[in-house]
Amino acid sequence: MKTVGERICDLREDEFTTIRDLAKELQISESQLSRIESGKTATISSDILTGLAKHFHVSTDYILGLSPVRQNTFLLSDLHLTETACMKLARKEINGDTLSRLMEHKDFGRLMRSTDAYLNDTNVEGVSYRNDMLRIYASMAREHADDFEHSEDVRQSANTVLAARTGAHELEISDIQNLTMRILKETKAAVDEERLAGKPVQRKSANKEFEAKWREIAEQAYTIKDKDEQLDFIVDQTLKNIQQQTGLKDTFLKPLRPIYRAIFKMTGSLVKDTAEKPDDSEDK
Repeated sequence: MKTVGERICDLREDEFTTIRDLAKELQISESQLSRIESGKTATISSDILTGLAKHFHVSTDYILGLSPVRQNTFLLSDLHLTETACMKLARKEINGDTLSRLMEHKDFGRLMRSTDAYLNDTNVEGVSYRNDMLRIYASMAREHADDFEHSEDVRQSANTVLAARTGAHELEISDIQNLTMRILKETKAAVDEERLAGKPVQRKSANKEFEAKWREIAEQAYTIKDKDEQLDFIVDQTLKNIQQQTGLKDTFLKPLRPIYRAIFKMTGSLVKDTAEKPDDSEDK
């Protein structure tokens, strides 16, 4: 295991910072920092330790060798995340693993820059100037079209130029949409690749399991006399069965309810044919 001094030295060399520059920032002498890195100084003051953690964006535990993770202890101030955003992550309202995958994508930074530009109207003035230039060029082309041998081609060119004008945010929104879809598709492909590379999951036959559950639902529904209540029971139990098998949320299943109700209503004899009628021969 590396010593405290070795960890500090590694952090400093990773960012190509000299002992002189780091010592100046920490407001200590070069010789003191050199002794800390070499291990000649056994203890480090809390001020120096905190200063090192803040400079390198790591936790004090990492510097002391108590944690192998370079955890940032200045989450809110350095990363500009609000307390609300952090709480959503802590409460798992946002899937941290999914967020990490998206952020690690090579185009995520570009997506954020495009989003920032859209939210802050960064490019509005430039787009407006571009549209003005296109309008001026088209106007000049139309005005002097007759001066050229192929005047009709010039007019057509002017129309093409005018069509190239865009709304203030049109290009930004298009870029954001394209980047988002690309990031999602490529991240999904990476997730699928990881899943295939892992241990295969043994699954039961979905058809057989669903068929057995359907027979159970049909037998229970057969005892309900009212047709509407019977239909509602079948639909509710079927959707519940799908949810148990797939883990889908109600949001995805709710649109299926009227569809299934219409299907089961048209195949009303299905309950009668599928369910096993109670054997009442003994009563006779």
